Amino acid sequence: VFLDQGTYMATIRVADDDMSGDFENGVVNVDYVERSLAIEILNADPEIVPFEPHFTAEGQSMVISGTFTDRGILDTHAAQIDWGDGGAPESMPINQGSGSGSFGTSHIFADDGIYNVATTFMDTDGGQSTTHFTVAVSNMLPTLSVVEDQTVTMKEPLEIPDLGTFTDPG
Repeated sequence: VFLDQGTYMATIRVADDDMSGDFENGVVNVDYVERSLAIEILNADPEIVPFEPHFTAEGQSMVISGTFTDRGILDTHAAQIDWGDGGAPESMPINQGSGSGSFGTSHIFADDGIYNVATTFMDTDGGQSTTHFTVAVSNMLPTLSVVEDQTVTMKEPLEIPDLGTFTDPG
């Protein structure tokens, strides 16, 4: 098992029943036959466990978490997420060990809609994997707060300096 990418040299020594088989102190082509070969190990991309679709409401914090693996157990990783809502991709914090790790982050979608989110993991040897999932963001009703009921005498002006407030999470 090779722990990291690279080129490794392997030497193979064999002896038949007419040779001594003294691989440690013997003479090549007398006590044994020897051949060398190069073995090139290529980098493997990190693998992200796929996500199921997510659901949230506009203006609400949504948390995602997941795991990844990498056969290059000596690799270190970086991750980013593109929430698909027009913002720039963000770095994503990860916890990593020997060949695997976990991550988690949160986001608030400002408006309702269906968003295609992309998570990308990169390893130090140039490997990269991206996975996509959707987030369905539902609309939240706006809230309206108004002043209490008012009483006014007939033919008198009604003055309400501050009628109320209006908020909309989306």
